[in-house]
Amino acid sequence: MTLQEVDSRHLKETEIVSSEAESLSLPVLDGSYPPSDAPAFEDGKSHPIRSALPSAFDFDALPAQKELVAAFFQRDFQELGRALEWLGRWLGAAIMLLLLTASGVAGTGAKRRLVSICLPGDQLLLQLAPREEVVALSWLATDPDLSPQWREAQGIPTTRGGAEELLSLKPDLVFVGVYSTPATNAMLRRLKIPVMELGVPEDFEQLRAQIRAVAERLGTQEQGEAIIRRMDARLARVAAKAGEPRPTALFYFQDGFSPGGGTFADAILEAAGFTNLGKTLGRSRSASVPLETVILAKPEFLILTAYQEAHPTLNAFSPRHPLLRRLETLNLKIASIPFRQLACPNPENLDLVETLHRLRLNAEELQP
Repeated sequence: MTLQEVDSRHLKETEIVSSEAESLSLPVLDGSYPPSDAPAFEDGKSHPIRSALPSAFDFDALPAQKELVAAFFQRDFQELGRALEWLGRWLGAAIMLLLLTASGVAGTGAKRRLVSICLPGDQLLLQLAPREEVVALSWLATDPDLSPQWREAQGIPTTRGGAEELLSLKPDLVFVGVYSTPATNAMLRRLKIPVMELGVPEDFEQLRAQIRAVAERLGTQEQGEAIIRRMDARLARVAAKAGEPRPTALFYFQDGFSPGGGTFADAILEAAGFTNLGKTLGRSRSASVPLETVILAKPEFLILTAYQEAHPTLNAFSPRHPLLRRLETLNLKIASIPFRQLACPNPENLDLVETLHRLRLNAEELQP
């Protein structure tokens, strides 16, 4: 029997209950019972069974009431089922949220799968992320000619950033270069894989901002701030001894390029107490500088870079030109540094700042 049929039949049965109750001298309920706090149907009305049934009657004498009572319990069970279904959904959502939070997908917590396919990302992951969370670094991370922390990167798998290779790593976050891998970057976004793009800082202020941004993304802000404090303390110690006048200096790379203004190499020279001759020549960024221009500019310090010296090329000949060596006798001071100290803006560049500062101080001490 459906609930509609029960409700319809209820009207007829109420008359039976009333007449039978009168013959039995039983009170007939008029709807004021049950009290106002009794459960109600979805339409807000009191249960008709509870409103119609007397407080006591002979069920055997009223067989029709048995069906009504059965329907009453059936309807109550339906209400209970809907309540339990809602409660189950709510509990399921709460449990899912807890699991996501614990897994680190919704914030910090358990182990993540971090990947870098660019040199700046390699260096910052090595300094800011738990090592066990670093799934792979770029193939440049272990190159001693390019990576400032190539020793620290040993033992961590490397990747060349191919699409299939990256997907097999199942990363939670990938650090990419802004300019280096545009196709891969676009592919990762299409697949909804979280990506953080890293540019090339042009000075120490931009480097600080990059460290803070990566540390915030990784949830290691305190570690990032500690790195910045150490970097700033070292810069302050050098600046306190820099003084004036500033000698001129020029970086001269293996390929004949020299960095001008708006480059991190320029910031390094300035921090070490030099004037970047590349900038005073009116050049911005990096540009090819003929050897004749270098000689005519007469820098006080010429800083060469050592890069893949086991595999000499034609481009590597200019920094070794005999004329430059002859100029050493004319008060031109020549030094050579590993190219990795300039390849990637990083807190490790402070080693180069201090090295160049000592070079300047030692040269001043040797002046007649």
